[in-house]
Amino acid sequence: MDIALPIWPAKLMAPLAFGVLCLRLCLQVWAYARAIVTGRPIAVPLIADAATQARMEAEQVKEQD
Repeated sequence: MDIALPIWPAKLMAPLAFGVLCLRLCLQVWAYARAIVTGRPIAVPLIADAATQARMEAEQVKEQD
């Protein structure tokens, strides 16, 4: 039972996904390097404790009102 579906689209997905992952890696390396050079983190995840996170969320809600 061969219905002659093309196989090439499925074979294209692995290199495409790998390319996207490489692009994300390059972006993260650039963001970390920029944060080290300038001292200001941009696009770098910052870890905040629960109290700091609650304060930031409260300030954000206060700004919206």
